Amino acid sequence: MKQVKLIIISLIMWSISPMLQSCDKNDDDNDRQQDTTFNDGSIKCPDSNHPHMIDLGLPSGTKWACCNVGASAPEKYGNQYAWGEVQPKSMYDWDTYRWGSVQDKLTKYNTRSDHGTLDGIITLDASDDAATVNWGAPWRMPSVTEIEELLNKTTSNWTIENGVCGLKISGSNGCSIFLPAAGGHWYSDLYYSGLRGYYWSSTLFLDGPYDAYYLYFNYSDVYWYNSNRLSGQSVRPVR
Repeated sequence: MKQVKLIIISLIMWSISPMLQSCDKNDDDNDRQQDTTFNDGSIKCPDSNHPHMIDLGLPSGTKWACCNVGASAPEKYGNQYAWGEVQPKSMYDWDTYRWGSVQDKLTKYNTRSDHGTLDGIITLDASDDAATVNWGAPWRMPSVTEIEELLNKTTSNWTIENGVCGLKISGSNGCSIFLPAAGGHWYSDLYYSGLRGYYWSSTLFLDGPYDAYYLYFNYSDVYWYNSNRLSGQSVRPVR
């Protein structure tokens, strides 16, 4: 009887193992030629020379990049950054944060007078924008208003692109982008890789200096919210 149970368990694990592994293929040695369309025929990149500027037909005319900062293809995770920092690092905490800490007072992007200097700056300067610094102007991080427009004027679906789980966002004009579920860094660890996506905006949270707005998604939800600015998140540029 025990042997029968073991056989059944083995068969179950064998059958679901492709699903368990399907979101864990983000190695940089995957040099396959990138397709120009998704499976449903919607257009993404014209060729494999990334990054591309993708027109999703948004009312503002904002164009979104096809891949993340630090990524060589749309399904690659790329780098992750604390808000207002322009280089990835091994530790994401207040002690390593570029603009001060709760204990030492924040030195920039501070909207409350009871914590350090009140500077009233709520949008990243170009010199502190990971997209602009790493890719050059006019690339920049999206504002929370642009993220809100993206979610309101497109359709989004959880999908798998080249073995990587993430969010496909489709415009009314037939063009699409793919955001890999790259997870996020907290201290030295990467959490929820393959399960969730965290993408910074350039906008500081208005009710306090410790958070900034970001785009969040998982297999069932997608929305914008605020998160602690010391955490490491992905950056998808716009222009």
